[in-house]
Amino acid sequence: MPTNFGANEWFVILSIVVTYTILFLLRKYFSASFTILIILFSASIARIVDHVLAGPPFDLYDIMDTEKFDLLDVFSYFLYGPFAYIFLYLYQKFNIQGMYTYIYTLLWSGLSVAYEWITVLFGVFSFKEWEPLYSFPVYLFVQSLTILFYHICLSAKNS
Repeated sequence: MPTNFGANEWFVILSIVVTYTILFLLRKYFSASFTILIILFSASIARIVDHVLAGPPFDLYDIMDTEKFDLLDVFSYFLYGPFAYIFLYLYQKFNIQGMYTYIYTLLWSGLSVAYEWITVLFGVFSFKEWEPLYSFPVYLFVQSLTILFYHICLSAKNS
C-alpha cells in the first residue's frame, strides 16, 4: 500500500465507507448469503471486465496510480458490491418488470457512467484509449447480467 495516499485512495476509501453504510442500512432486505453472493458476483464481473479491457493486449486504462495491481486496486473492486445491491434492492422493491426493466437498466447505466466520470476526476481510473461513454454498453451488459443472476438465484431459492 502506498505510504502517501492521494485523492484516488481517499476517494475509494470514502466511497467504500459511504456505500457499505448504505448497504448496512438496507441489509435486511436480502439474506446475508444473497448479499454475499451479490458482492462477490459484482466484484468478479468487475475484475473480469477490467482484466479484459485494462490488461494486455488492449491496455485501454489503468486502475489507481500505476499499471501494477496493488492493495487499493483490490479495495476498488468491492465498490461494485453495494452498487449492485442497491440496484437489485430498488429493482425488487419497485417490482420492476417488462419494458420498465429496460428503462431501469438504461438509467442505471447512465448513472454508472456518471459515477465512473467522477472516479476519473479523482484518479481512480486513468484512461488511455478509453472514454467514459464507451462504458455505457459495458454497464448495460453487466447490469443485465446482474438482473439475470438475481432471477437465477430467485428461481433456485424457490425450487
